[in-house]
Amino acid sequence: MMKVKVFKIRLPEEFLYKDQKMLDDFLEAHEIMKVETAFVNDERY
Repeated sequence: MMKVKVFKIRLPEEFLYKDQKMLDDFLEAHEIMKVETAFVNDERY
């Protein structure tokens, strides 16, 4: 079974640190098998 988790990392400074902390906490708590990254310009991905 494949499980997918999508994270939105917002670049403005008022969001960046909170979003990065959320990602860091997730990565520390889970065993990651594969990672893919992409920049998305539109909310409809």
